[in-house]
Amino acid sequence: MTLEMEFHQAMLDGCQRTVAFGYNPSYFRREVANQGGVAAVKALLDKHGVSDGFTRLWMAHRLDLSCEAFVIAPYYAELFTSGEIARARDRLVLFDFDVDAYLARIGEDAP
Repeated sequence: MTLEMEFHQAMLDGCQRTVAFGYNPSYFRREVANQGGVAAVKALLDKHGVSDGFTRLWMAHRLDLSCEAFVIAPYYAELFTSGEIARARDRLVLFDFDVDAYLARIGEDAP
């Protein structure tokens, strides 16, 4: 399985994990299915501001499941530009997500 396919599956798995706390990211899931995980996330990163889904994850204290958290993971770094990674990191920091603790927890592995 390619890294891009792994990322795609990670996005779908993340969608499934949100159901446990009552959030069904149907729009995001549809975009991932239509465009592929990497393309769907790149499109979200290109938008100004955060998505409704990001806000829902923040309210549930689960930004670790946001696509931005996956983007900053060293494991997936080759899929994204340095600008996209910086944008994802900035969004997480803006919402008080402890990026350094998250990165220390996941290390070089996929989240």
